[in-house]
Amino acid sequence: MTERGVKASLPRTFRALAHRNFRLFFTGQGLSLIGTWLQQVAMGWLTYRLTNSAWLLGVVAFCANVGILLFSNVAGVLADRIDRRRGLLVTQSLMLTQAIVLAVLVAFGWIQTWHLVVLALWLGTCAAFDTPLRQSMYVHFIADRGDLANAIALNSMLVTRRASWGPRSRGCCWLSRAKPRALRSTRCPSSPSSSPSRRWTGRRTSGPH
Repeated sequence: MTERGVKASLPRTFRALAHRNFRLFFTGQGLSLIGTWLQQVAMGWLTYRLTNSAWLLGVVAFCANVGILLFSNVAGVLADRIDRRRGLLVTQSLMLTQAIVLAVLVAFGWIQTWHLVVLALWLGTCAAFDTPLRQSMYVHFIADRGDLANAIALNSMLVTRRASWGPRSRGCCWLSRAKPRALRSTRCPSSPSSSPSRRWTGRRTSGPH
């Protein structure tokens, strides 16, 4: 089915999904965002289980977000000066590596509180650079500029919904009593967000526009 045919078959609310590149990116980003929230909830639960300390739980939560506070402005400037596709592959790969390290530490029983603090800082710093790279890509995925506002709205919906989908999924894992397995799978959704990016065929995305 052609892009025009896909667009005609979609409700007006989802018309931006008729664009193949945006559809791939939207799917991968949704999985990745849910994975990030799964991981944040898991790290909070693990911190409290290890320490029984509300203060240390707050420290880990702070470390997971302080990178965004410190580096967002720098990341926004950098996003205008580098190849954004490659930048997203780097940030997603680093976030996936962080999750693998967390899974290995938990699986072998080596995890300690300071590990969680460092891993939270790692995740937050990667997220600070990942977010502006994502947000600057939409213009390159939408051939019809009339659909750009719809693409931005769909992304906003996705970012808002992930805050409920991620914790709910984590809760299902706890109820299944498969906690170690769940921790190992927290960033599995990250991989598809890099996969679609390998198939991008849009015009060059480096440099300011």
